[in-house]
Amino acid sequence: MRERINEVEAKGFQVIVIAPSKGTFISQFLEQFGPFPFPILGDPSREAYRGMGHKTMPKVEASFKSSTRVYYRKSRRLYP
Repeated sequence: MRERINEVEAKGFQVIVIAPSKGTFISQFLEQFGPFPFPILGDPSREAYRGMGHKTMPKVEASFKSSTRVYYRKSRRLYP
């Protein structure tokens, strides 16, 4: 996204990243991989995520699905 931000903004969109992490983790991430031309905000309680109607797949199920997709070389989405 960082490399193509100008294309996205030229179409009239604004990019704001909301990560399911605490501010300290986001700060460490930015130190390691930043800077980014858009804000990265933390939502450790995932209120925004759930507020948009998203649901989290249990980690065991997500791990199983991703490993079987890699094993069988399927490129479908993990979530139905």
